[in-house]
Amino acid sequence: MPSGLEVIEEYAFSHCQKLLSCEIPAGVTELPTGIFEECISLQTLTLYEGLLVLKEGCLRDCTRLHTLVIPSGVAEVEELNAPSLMFLVFLGDPPKLPQNAVTGTYPLGAEPLTIFYPVGNAAWQTIASQCQQDGITWVEGIPPDGA
Repeated sequence: MPSGLEVIEEYAFSHCQKLLSCEIPAGVTELPTGIFEECISLQTLTLYEGLLVLKEGCLRDCTRLHTLVIPSGVAEVEELNAPSLMFLVFLGDPPKLPQNAVTGTYPLGAEPLTIFYPVGNAAWQTIASQCQQDGITWVEGIPPDGA
């Protein structure tokens, strides 16, 4: 995608079965609804600072995306629904996360899911201690390779 791109339309790449990787330019502030829905070959998605929101279903049914690194500026993750997502790496403060009001669970990815967050971040420590959800492992510290 060209540098300087700021907006990507909803469902822009949905059902693109041959898309293996994608790099979202720094000027894009939102991953819109359904942008990668059913991109069954997507394995690598690179996100940059400047991204603020991951909209509902942006990764719905991306069955080969195992790791996602969320930049520090992201303020909201509405819902991922990526069934193969095994590792989520958050580089900054916690964004607003989807939470089931009844069960208190976070529908973020596959189970088991490992969530990495920055060392010494009190807000993340609170979320991790409150969410004792089966299938989610919380790890304080960012993996050396970022993922």
